[in-house]
Amino acid sequence: MPRSWIVCLVVAIALAAAPAVPAAPAAAFQGDPAAIAELQAALEKFNALRTWRARMTLAGQSVAPIIISSAGPDRTQMTIGAGGAVQQMYILEGIGTWVQQGTQCSRLPGGTSAPGPSRADADPSARREGTVTVTRGDRQILDGVPTQTYLMTVEAQGRRSQLKYYIDPAITLPKRMEIQSERGTLIFDYYDYNAPIVINNPPC
Repeated sequence: MPRSWIVCLVVAIALAAAPAVPAAPAAAFQGDPAAIAELQAALEKFNALRTWRARMTLAGQSVAPIIISSAGPDRTQMTIGAGGAVQQMYILEGIGTWVQQGTQCSRLPGGTSAPGPSRADADPSARREGTVTVTRGDRQILDGVPTQTYLMTVEAQGRRSQLKYYIDPAITLPKRMEIQSERGTLIFDYYDYNAPIVINNPPC
């Protein structure tokens, strides 16, 4: 697996795991105060989950989805590909990153943390400066589930990022997050909230 692709995957993990609206005294807020409060409540509840899974796809691309499993703040596993080409990536926060395909397993070089940008680099809404605008979108049915959408625009350091959240009001948790990127629209579909997910240590 090329290092550049590994870096992209690490960024994807950071994005999937850090969808929260920044809290004061971070970026300045604009927009609908009620929408900001509603979205903040849902994302704070998400961040308090013990475990979750997310299915990551790129809109309009016919590639196998990436399944991200999180078991606590320091243990993440990604399943990449399908069939005989499945790869597993293990990230143990503060310890290291491993990649496994079949019987081959190796630890990535570069110290005790995964390569790539920090959380603040990966998630523009986590930066401590700039402007965040939140508005309430329309109601949409997602996989048969009614959701309320929220639109977030983050402007910081001369860059502009757009995110869209689909919140299930019945459980007050995000069901989907969409992020506009240079490669297209990244889609994260969340499920298995607080499921009994166990991520074992990598086999090497």
